[in-house]
Formats: sequence, C-alpha cells, structure tokens
Amino acid sequence: AAKEAQFGPRLAVSNFYSHTTADDPMFHFGEPGVGHLHDFFCNTSTNAFSTYDSLVLAPDTCKQEGDKSAYWAPVHADLNNGVYERLDPVGKMIGYYEVTPGLPQRNIKTFTPGFRLVSRDGAAGPGRVLYRCSGGTFKSSPPQRCGNETLDVRYIGPSCWDGKTDAPTAYNVVKAGANACPRTHPLNVPRVFMTVSYRMPDPDLTLRVSAGDDAWEPYGFDHFNMLNAWDQPTQEYKTRDC
Repeated sequence: AAKEAQFGPRLAVSNFYSHTTADDPMFHFGEPGVGHLHDFFCNTSTNAFSTYDSLVLAPDTCKQEGDKSAYWAPVHADLNNGVYERLDPVGKMIGYYEVTPGLPQRNIKTFTPGFRLVSRDGAAGPGRVLYRCSGGTFKSSPPQRCGNETLDVRYIGPSCWDGKTDAPTAYNVVKAGANACPRTHPLNVPRVFMTVSYRMPDPDLTLRVSAGDDAWEPYGFDHFNMLNAWDQPTQEYKTRDC
C-alpha cells in the first residue's frame, strides 16, 4: 500500500466540476472532439482552443481568487457486466499547491502564464495517483468495493521542472529526504495536489478510464492535467505567503 504524502506549506485551490468533453487543449489543440473524454474543473470555458489569454477572461468555479486555471482528468467508469457506467464527480475538487517536504519554500517558482502540467503514475510520467473509498486510506490501486459508493482519486504532481518544456520528461519527483531539485530539473515548482470524489453506480467497482472514442483502459492510464491561468501577481504573493 502506498503511504500518503506528508504535507508542506500549502495554498488551497479547491474548485468545482464544470463540464465533460472529448477536448484536450494540451495534446489536441485546435482539434475538438479528438481527445478522450475528460471531466473539466475550475474554468468553465475550457475546450480544444483554450489558451492562457482565453481562460483568464472566462467564468470559473474556482474558490481561490485569481485562479482561472483549467484542470482536467479522464472520465472514470465502472465496468459492470460488459457495460461502462460513468462515475460522476461530486462535491468540490479539493486542491492545494504545496511546498514539497524537504524543499526550501524560498526557492519555489510560481507557474508561468500558460504553464502546462501532466501528472501520471509510474513510467508514463512523474507523479502519483492514489485511490480510496471515501473516508478510507489511500492506496496505489483502486478498491474493488466501496460500501458508501463513493470513490476518491488523489493526484499528486511532480515538484521539479527543467524550465524548458512541458513534455513528460520535463518534470521530476523529488526523492524522500532530498533538500533540492536534481540538476536535470533544477526549478522547484508547487506540487499540485488534487482529490476528486466520484459517485459509484453500486458498491462493486472495476475501474476504467476513458482512452478514446468508446475506448477504456485500466487505472494505469489515469492522469491529471493543468493549464495555468492565474492572475500572475496574485499567484506570486499567495504562493510566497502561504
């Protein structure tokens, strides 16, 4: 079982579910409906054509003043007797930007305008994805049954960036006990920490995530994306003073 991450200083960035589409402004920009199904949070305008400039002018469901970012994850479903039954997001997405334990807060670099982040578990990209029945203990694999019919999925982003690109290789995860980012990824950025709750159609669960047009993959494909659309001065002082 995976242990829950220890917490550092953190800024709350919780927000609410907005909409679901097959758009992906990160990997399929300008191609509406080409990506797999995503649940979008915070910014209500996110689509295949979204940019920093469009997002900062749009309405949002974000709880933190100054944050109009787009956050999204693939649609989750329960495979039940050959039928994929969607899991609907419920309540607000509990989110934080936090200082990774062990790294000095004074060195943290705020996200640049339009900063793009992908967080995945394992070899597919740095980050963590954890699962639990609501109120239980987070683990690295999803439960097979939740008596309360609510699944929590927690995404923990990487904390070091190479300062150059937004490819999966641009990020790295600090090893336990480290007091600085590695030379290959020297910039310390806030660790994005998001938890989404999903309503299950029944207590039993065989989790799948959307991977394309009528295509579904096991939980190993699960991931989380962010397109930064903060008011920059607001993000800078809130990150500094959290």
